[in-house]
Amino acid sequence: MPVAAIWPFVLAIVAYTSYQLVLKFVRPDVHILALLAFAYLVSCATAVTLWLLNPGLVESRLQGRDMVMAAIIGLSIVGIEYGFASAFRAGQPINTTGAIVNVATALLVVPLGYAVFGEQMGSVKLAGLAMCCIGLVLLAWK
Repeated sequence: MPVAAIWPFVLAIVAYTSYQLVLKFVRPDVHILALLAFAYLVSCATAVTLWLLNPGLVESRLQGRDMVMAAIIGLSIVGIEYGFASAFRAGQPINTTGAIVNVATALLVVPLGYAVFGEQMGSVKLAGLAMCCIGLVLLAWK
């Protein structure tokens, strides 16, 4: 696999790992929504800076449909982060919370990719989904 195809995975893995670890270290007396609001300010500044530093992206204009998609993404991000923060505050362990969420999400998006976007679904992927189900049960087992 060429580096151009690998780096997005590495970036996402490093960022997601950092996110999980830092969120677990947040003091219990900090209002989580205030923390998330500040995090979104940092995210917004970072995204705008990267947008402006990439000349090919500066000229792109968002249309109404794009704004709706951005709003849905924003609401989804809040749901993800508030969900994780609430799980950690409730005492859920970092060593399984992320894995459970990711496996459960895979069980939803793999069939959606097939049904909505026409992505391939062969016997190997079906076997992988079955293994995900087994893994999800084992991860959630107390």
